[in-house]
Amino acid sequence: MYATMQYDLMQARVAELHRQAENDRQIQAAADARHARTAPRRRSRRTLAWRVLSLLGARTAPAR
Repeated sequence: MYATMQYDLMQARVAELHRQAENDRQIQAAADARHARTAPRRRSRRTLAWRVLSLLGARTAPAR
């Protein structure tokens, strides 16, 4: 193969790798944006009360 042809093929391959890398970066950024941390949900007062009572041991088996 002629040196000029080999050089052109190598340049085309490098350009293709650069395009693939840019595409991969965009795909990764989109995936990261989807999985970004959101603000924590606020729990209802009932849920918080239940957790506090269960931690304090107030939730016991019902009396017979």
